[in-house]
Order: sequence, then structure tokens, then C-alpha cells
Amino acid sequence: MVLLIYLGVLYSDTYTRVKMSDETGEYDKLQFIIDYINNGQILIDVIWFLAGMLAPVCFAKIKHKVIRYKLTRKLKKENIPLAPKQVYSLDHGAPYYDIKNIRMKDSQKSFWLKIPEEQYSQISLIDPHFANVSSDMYFEPNESMLKGFKTVFEVLSSVGITQDDFITIFEESKVKVAKDFLQKIRCGEVIFNGEMFGVYGVFLSRIQEEDEAPEVTFEYMKTNFYTHRVMAEVFHAITEKTSEILKVISDIEVINKMYPFMTGLGVDALVLLDNTSFVLAKRTGKLCNMEKQDKWHMSMNEAVSFTDIDYEKEVSLIQCVERGLKEELGIDCKKLGPARYSFYFGDIFLVKNLFEIGITVLVKVDMQFSEIENCYQIARDAEIETKGLKEVPLKKLGSFMKRNELTDACRYTLAMWYNRKGMFRDLR
Repeated sequence: MVLLIYLGVLYSDTYTRVKMSDETGEYDKLQFIIDYINNGQILIDVIWFLAGMLAPVCFAKIKHKVIRYKLTRKLKKENIPLAPKQVYSLDHGAPYYDIKNIRMKDSQKSFWLKIPEEQYSQISLIDPHFANVSSDMYFEPNESMLKGFKTVFEVLSSVGITQDDFITIFEESKVKVAKDFLQKIRCGEVIFNGEMFGVYGVFLSRIQEEDEAPEVTFEYMKTNFYTHRVMAEVFHAITEKTSEILKVISDIEVINKMYPFMTGLGVDALVLLDNTSFVLAKRTGKLCNMEKQDKWHMSMNEAVSFTDIDYEKEVSLIQCVERGLKEELGIDCKKLGPARYSFYFGDIFLVKNLFEIGITVLVKVDMQFSEIENCYQIARDAEIETKGLKEVPLKKLGSFMKRNELTDACRYTLAMWYNRKGMFRDLR
């Protein structure tokens, strides 16, 4: 349609100019069109038009590859392990995002799964207050699972996973996760089926008025922890069935089609001390979303939840970071005071093998590591989520990453922020 309008305008303008320049003041419109086609001008104009349409898309892909190439060269030169291939960069700040350019928009969608009655009845005997929903909700009231997962089926069919295959995996995963919850609760572990926010869509753009500053919009949906764990289990089962799905997840368009799997938005924080060292936390294997063996992780990792709604009734990433620092590290930003800390949001990424969306954030604090260790001793979730902290100097980061097991998200976050180390002293 746009092409037809363009050609119409082009024809009208060209015809007018030809008519005005013709001595008789007349020109056969039909003859003009015939000449326009015969002399090949229409083909040239169509090529230029399509080139103009495709240029922004091509430029974005080229820019992404150039950034990746420059980062790779720098990290290799400084002996820092590269960001893992399982992590896909969606966008980067330049060098970090203006917080007002990270927008949280309510999609008005909800995705809930009900814990099977057989397992929930036993869970409720142990914990009468354990939350459950009355029925499944697939994004819209009265919408079926088949309709809600329509775009997912389109992607999965391209790698040989049929609708029946998916439904079998889906039903098995619901029971498996429910049994896992029951077992953990029986063992005395703390599990909350709390409400949280998933990502219904990620939309990237550039702001011309701000020198092409990057802007990202997260359309969020309402969900809960059980639903999050079920979809993670489903995706794991799909990757076990065919690893081809990881190759298909290669651009934002495909990722947005897989929105039922994006049941969480993680904030991955890296604490910077004195511009010279990072603080890492060793995550416990008890965490549901972690691998069984203990690995080093970011300083703090928190999922955006309903507790992160601010006084303006907006979902706040800043509030999520502050909450995570207090719950996991014991750092109370309100007591610390704004003069002693600052946040910088850097990168939007997807951990492909877990299908988890995350955003990196550098937390610069005016504290000594010993002070953080003291705060950590009284952190509410410290014993649940971590086994200890470690201060890693930037000059020893390469050897530390080679000698130790780190999560993919941690390796990615370290690589991204290490590449920006030249600006650390300029940060407030």
C-alpha cells in the first residue's frame, strides 16, 4: 500500500512537471506510464524505495555485530572470557540508559496457572496460606490455551514440535512443578507463590531528539511464581527434545512471539566498589531457577514483582533494585542516603536456554567490602539465596572467571560492564 501511494505521488509530480514543460501543454497520461515502465525508471524507483525501507533494519543488525566484534576484541586483549553464546543481547545503553527511557507499560494481560488439586490439597495442609488461583487464565478472560499460545505454536512447528507434543509437555510440567513445590515445603524450605510481572512484549526504539538515545518499552503482564516455574520447565523439556529451538530464537520478533515463556523480568545488579572491584555472590543450589551445582552470580538478582509498584502506582525498576539490595545484601538505600549510591542500567538480554529476560544494572556504592559483609549477615534472604560474597578486583577478573564456575547471566553482566570500565570514575 505504501509503495502504491509512493508511485502515485511520483507519477503525479512527474506528470505535472512534464505537462508544464511541454510546448503544447498536453501529454498523454497513458503514454507517460508506458514510457515510465519501458525505460526502466519504475524498477529503479522501486529499488530505491525498498532500500530506504530496509536500511534501518540492516543498520541495526550491522550495529549489533560491530558492537559485538569490538567487545570481543577488547575482552580477548585483556584476557577476559567472552560473554556466553547462550545469552542474546537485545539492546544496550549508550553507555547506559536514561532511566526515563526505560518504560513499563501495562498490557492489561494476565497469565495464571492453577496448581493441580492433588498436590495443592497436600500443600495447604502444611501451609494453609499458600496461594493458588481458582482457574487458569490465558491472557484474556475465557481465552483458551490454544488461542493464547497461538504464536508459540507457530515458532515450535518450525522445529518439529507439534501442538500435541506441546500439550503433553505442558500438562506433565504442571504436575512436576507442583510435586517439586510439595517436596520442598515438606522439607521446610520457604516457597511463596507470589504475584510477579512477566513480559508480554519488548519494544526497542531510538529517540531522535536525544541524539538517537536508546529507548526500551516493556509491556508487562501479571503472573505468579508457579506459572513462572511451569513455563521454565516446559521450555527446558522442549530444549531437551530439540536444541534447534535455541537457533530459532535469534531476533526480537521471534522472542516476542514466545511471550508465554517470558514470565519474569530479572534485574541483574553488579555492585561496584571504589571503581576498582565488583562484588559477587555465590548462589545456593536450592534456588528453583538455578543449576544444581553452586555457581558465582551477580551481587544481586531480583525479579520485578507487585512489591515494586511506587507511590504513583507505576512499576519501578529503581524500587526493585533497592528492594533486592536490602533483601539479599542487607544494604538499606534509604539509610545509606542518595549521596552514597547510584544506579546505571546497561543492557537488555535474553538467557536463551532458560528463556529469561534480564536487564543489567551497575550499583555504585560508597562502602567498603567489610561494611557490605556486615550488612549481609542480617539480610533477610541471604541464607536462602546465597552462600557467601566475594570482592573481585577488576585487574584479577579474568583469572577469576577462568578458575571459577559462573552463571551465564553473570558472565554476560561482567563482560558488559567490564567493557565500560573506562567511564567508572566519571560516574557520580
